[in-house]
Amino acid sequence: MMGDRRNLLLFAGLGAVSGTIAAGSPFVSPLDWKIEVADVAMLSPMSIDAGLAFGVLFGGLLRYRGLAGTGTAMLYALASTASYFVAVNLALHVIDDLEVAWLTGMIAGLAGSACLTATAAALLPFVRRIGPIALMLAAGCLLGALLDVALADGATFWHALVFFAAWQAGYAAAFATALPLGSRE
Repeated sequence: MMGDRRNLLLFAGLGAVSGTIAAGSPFVSPLDWKIEVADVAMLSPMSIDAGLAFGVLFGGLLRYRGLAGTGTAMLYALASTASYFVAVNLALHVIDDLEVAWLTGMIAGLAGSACLTATAAALLPFVRRIGPIALMLAAGCLLGALLDVALADGATFWHALVFFAAWQAGYAAAFATALPLGSRE
């Protein structure tokens, strides 16, 4: 039981670190490029950085702990990047219709977490349990409501930090519930 708590804290903490990197990425990423595909999708640092940071950190952690091979860890990083890309592009299309950032965030958060959770379950057999899957989906959806904070009038780095750190920490903690019992602490 102590290992479970340590795993939960480790994963949540690393999620918060990943979210901090995501919130800070606009200050270090070259933001002057963007590729738009016929009003359907937008590829830019805004649509990939947060997913890439999360995927690289957690793919690396899974590899380090012996829970994933190198190829699987790399696929997890790619899946995280793609899942975030899907969530951002969905949010960009939905927000104009809903005009409510928190609801848009919940929809996009659910979609992004569903993509990443489904891929994680395909790649990592220990994820294939209904309880952890439900927690990951709930975390993605409910914490997506914090998009309202990130998009508030006068939003700053701190607003983005609240959104990204909380979302990624919450999803990571939910993921930790899927870890096999006795996995390395």
